[in-house]
Amino acid sequence: MGHYYIGERITLSRASLATYSAGILQKLETDTLPGISPARVAELTSTFESWKAHNATQAAAQEAASQRRQQGLTQLETIKEGRRRIERAADVVFPVGDTDHFATRATFRLESNKPFRG
Repeated sequence: MGHYYIGERITLSRASLATYSAGILQKLETDTLPGISPARVAELTSTFESWKAHNATQAAAQEAASQRRQQGLTQLETIKEGRRRIERAADVVFPVGDTDHFATRATFRLESNKPFRG
């Protein structure tokens, strides 16, 4: 029973499932069990290989999505820093308290009564 991982938590992770499944298939090739013919072992092996291919595809898609998200977060930080530079420059060019610059400061979403703190 140990060769077939009876009592083991084979679905603990995808990696452990793949390892245990490969071990079971390898053992089935040499053991003679009722209801398990070489054709059935070939069918199970084919199903296992198909699962591994789909699993690899899914893992690659997840990795790509994770990388795109990280790139987006990096770009967002770049945009935020650029926005802060523009707002600080606008704060210098259109100083606080000068009533002539209230409309311009509003365009940059700067408060008219206090300097930018970003």
